[in-house]
Amino acid sequence: MSSREFSKLDYYLYTRQRRYVNWTHPKKSLRWKQRRYWGKLNLRRNDNWVFGDKKTGAYMLKFSWFNISRHVLVKGRSSPDDPQLRDYWGKRRWNKQRTEAEQFNRIQQKAAQKQGYRDTSVLYVESQYSTTNPYTYITSSLDVLEAKMKSQT
Repeated sequence: MSSREFSKLDYYLYTRQRRYVNWTHPKKSLRWKQRRYWGKLNLRRNDNWVFGDKKTGAYMLKFSWFNISRHVLVKGRSSPDDPQLRDYWGKRRWNKQRTEAEQFNRIQQKAAQKQGYRDTSVLYVESQYSTTNPYTYITSSLDVLEAKMKSQT
């Protein structure tokens, strides 16, 4: 259902972009406008209809590029202040922290790859064990890297 709404939003943005281009270049041909403003500007996507500036490399994002994340609803009249539901709220907090840690680790892996670090599997291994706090495994993954470097020498 949400992906349909994202597609509608993308189409709306496309019509606004088209109106802008027609307003700024009323005498130019449609083909010229397409070559000038649309193209494969996002190299990570196989999409030839990305609106942007080819000189600077700036482009507009599309709604359909983002994943839809569903959120778990809170059960009925549950309250974090209720002592009988302490386990329920603890489990919810733990799951949230675990997913944040995994997401943070993916970002860390991408940064490591961009910086030229070859073995990003060490960073991923650490996130499987440290799920209590998304920031605790950063120091432990650095410890693992140091230990790995010492063992290689």
